[in-house]
Amino acid sequence: MTAVATKSSKNTVPIIGYGALGLEIVTQLLAAGREVRVIQRSKPKDLPPGAGFVAADIMDPAAIIAATTGAKTIICALG
Repeated sequence: MTAVATKSSKNTVPIIGYGALGLEIVTQLLAAGREVRVIQRSKPKDLPPGAGFVAADIMDPAAIIAATTGAKTIICALG
């Protein structure tokens, strides 16, 4: 799987994984006015308005690199 190309902003925070922890981090960052991008294999049905999404598999290094390029901060919320 290859990540979908995105226009990355240095201010966008990529969040790898969207379980209970990822959801809470996304919610808090959006409330603080930050841009977020959820990265996982499939788009969550409950992705909040304003959150971006990129399809990528954590086992595919090239896809993760493409999905996080340009980010100053990357959050891993897996497992």
